[in-house]
Amino acid sequence: MKSKKVRTSKNNRKTYKKYGSVSFYKHPPNITTICGYNFLFLPIKCETIEVKCKVFGGYYLENEENLGISHMLEHVLTEAWKKCKIPCSSYLEKYGTLSNASTSDMSTSFWINGLDKFTEILIEYILSIILDPYFTEKLLEREINAIHNELAILMNDPNHKLNRVISQTIFTNYGLQNGNNLTLQRKNLSKYTIKILKDFSNQLIASRKFLFIISGSINKRKIVNIIKDKLNTFTPIKPCSVAPSNNLLCYNIKKQVIYVNNPKKNTSEIRFYFLLNYYQGNHILLYVPIISHILGQGLNSLLIKELRVKQKLIYSTSVTYDTNFCGTMICVSISTVPKKLNIVLKKTVEIIKKYQKITIPSDTLTHYKLKSILFMQSVCLNNPASVSSFYTNQYFYQNDKKTPKIYTIKDIYNTVQKLDLQKVKKLLNIFFDLNKCSLFYMSHTKTSFSIEDF
Repeated sequence: MKSKKVRTSKNNRKTYKKYGSVSFYKHPPNITTICGYNFLFLPIKCETIEVKCKVFGGYYLENEENLGISHMLEHVLTEAWKKCKIPCSSYLEKYGTLSNASTSDMSTSFWINGLDKFTEILIEYILSIILDPYFTEKLLEREINAIHNELAILMNDPNHKLNRVISQTIFTNYGLQNGNNLTLQRKNLSKYTIKILKDFSNQLIASRKFLFIISGSINKRKIVNIIKDKLNTFTPIKPCSVAPSNNLLCYNIKKQVIYVNNPKKNTSEIRFYFLLNYYQGNHILLYVPIISHILGQGLNSLLIKELRVKQKLIYSTSVTYDTNFCGTMICVSISTVPKKLNIVLKKTVEIIKKYQKITIPSDTLTHYKLKSILFMQSVCLNNPASVSSFYTNQYFYQNDKKTPKIYTIKDIYNTVQKLDLQKVKKLLNIFFDLNKCSLFYMSHTKTSFSIEDF
């Protein structure tokens, strides 16, 4: 492969601005294109480095015949480096590295972390397993057995049945609907051959819907030369456009209450899903973490103060959120005992409605603003993995945009500091619209709670 000119921006230089003890990038970092592949360099002052690749795919691209192939490929690729005559975990042991991979709804991620003196090894490993993977029958057989056991363990999860119903209900895409169909995924394991995995891997490479992220102690000129040298040793795969852009219609957005029976479970599990048409680059997403935390994350949240401290109905709540090509999903999770299920459902809805009409206590807002700063401090304390996580999804889920809108930690800080009580009330109405809420609960008995109770 002949090296092409490295394209980068004049603004892609290491610039920081201090706020107290926190270092911010003054400007968002820029994508650098090398030989047709996109790289995101995130320099920070430390002596470690993380090399990561996020690949479009996951369950979204799968059908009935190959459901689970992304997970299968994830396992195989982590060991698919030609230099690993023994398992790669054993080969890399002498470098003291940490590495892992994961498959989600719309992507698969691979990363390796180590000391900066091993930069070339870390870069070569990630580039090789993504762009020039080496499969063997022995490797395939070993990982099929590993996944077979992994799926068996997951199928014994008490919440597996609930998760299966949720996926089938809230998604419109087949692969996403069946992301928790572990029975079919297990059945498909016997179908996979080296050719099938290689073809699927080549399809992902040809789509060019992936991003390499290198964060930590970076000498950019040296690293670019290393990358170009390695890429020149790989057989190129002709690019083609097969992956989607933003604004996919993946969600089944409607008001509904769905009961999942589980006679063997002695607790009741509750999930409120709020599905939003907001995508990476939208400024409103900067508010999702703090507003979600105000509602139900931590002992000072609105739900915990009422449901645990005052009413003694629950132990804890959790509010999670995720933004991808489908949009943004916010989930409120609560566990309780069956005899208190109905009152917990009603009280939760009452609390959401209450603070959609009146403002939250000013002390609560102050508390969560300070917690937001605490989070930003942790991102900035010279941790390559934290900095990489902060920027990766912003770029990855705007890959179809020529000029993606990227926000820095400084942008979040300024946004959070300007947040007032009236704005919080408005955002609670936007993010937690009960008229578009999908409620799922699993218990050994059905409650009288219905859509009318919303």
